[in-house]
Amino acid sequence: METFTYHLSRALAHQGHEVDLVASVNSTYVDAPRVRLLPLPEFRFSLQDSYLPMAAGLLLGGWTAERRATQALTRGTYDIVNFQIPAAMARVLRIARRQGVPSVMTAHNPVPWRLHREGGLDEKLRSLTYRAVDARMAHRADGVITVGPDLRAALVDGLGLDPARTFYAPVGVETATAQVSDSFVEETRHRLRLPERYVLFVGRFVAQKGLPALLESLAGTRVPLVLVGEGPLRPAIERRAAELGLAQQVQFLGRLLPEPLRAVFRGATAFVLSSVAEGMPVVVLEAAAARLPVVATRVEGVAEMIQDGVTGRIVPIGDRAALRAAIVSIFEDPPAAARMGLAGYRRVVERFSWDVVARETVAAYTEIIERTGHR
Repeated sequence: METFTYHLSRALAHQGHEVDLVASVNSTYVDAPRVRLLPLPEFRFSLQDSYLPMAAGLLLGGWTAERRATQALTRGTYDIVNFQIPAAMARVLRIARRQGVPSVMTAHNPVPWRLHREGGLDEKLRSLTYRAVDARMAHRADGVITVGPDLRAALVDGLGLDPARTFYAPVGVETATAQVSDSFVEETRHRLRLPERYVLFVGRFVAQKGLPALLESLAGTRVPLVLVGEGPLRPAIERRAAELGLAQQVQFLGRLLPEPLRAVFRGATAFVLSSVAEGMPVVVLEAAAARLPVVATRVEGVAEMIQDGVTGRIVPIGDRAALRAAIVSIFEDPPAAARMGLAGYRRVVERFSWDVVARETVAAYTEIIERTGHR
């Protein structure tokens, strides 16, 4: 979330807007002259944490953000307030409305309130918390921006929002930072002992990512798989790989620093996302920015990011045979993989650069300001 707000703020500033950014972002990274950072302490939590740590981190982070935003609102003059995390923002909305400043909520991810509809008490409490917070703030804000058209439809259906109050502005990706030298790619390949050609996964080792299905789809093939990331299910995933006879075919790299990670992206033949649920999987755009074809399950956001048969392949969720066929067909046809990768890169530049995101966001801001008549 911090990365998104940082890049969006910089892009808005580059287009001539003044931005006050309330976020837990390292001040050394905020280098745009029109962006003023109002820093927050960092409270780390994960959606995979148990309910109490997750709720505590959410509320503490929301409370400190609310205080900082409230101070800024009472001292400054703003055209619009855009909050990315709805927790504890009720007071900010009240002050904004009192001062005639329209507000907009950006919705990033339906997973917290859609993925855990079944399960134990912990999952149900998590789901109820997010549904209550999201619904309350989405209805109170003057508008809601979603980062994907699928997500927009899901929130209209799930929260009962007026479609006229919802807007779409995509997530963005930095295409320049995806580029690394060929020599560094080869150096990284040698140091990490990577195969010459491989399929890549990058993400957390959690149930949402569908990693058992990915392993099972590759059993009996000769496709090397490189997994980057950590998470509570890593030991179970390693055991499953061994059970399937994939111990020599699957490589676990753990977490990587940004520069080696970019080299691992660039050295891959294709990227795979086998998730059972997502919000807007930015990693798909990161893979496309590295000129990789992407094989992905049909989770929310994927159809917007991937042109099936042009920049990659989209397969049904949980369909191991379809996932296997898509991966093998791309892996065994390097010229087609290269064509798809180039097409994906061009699509990212045209539709998912941060300049595009900023323009779409400003269009939503403008309509909200005009419709509310606050200014």
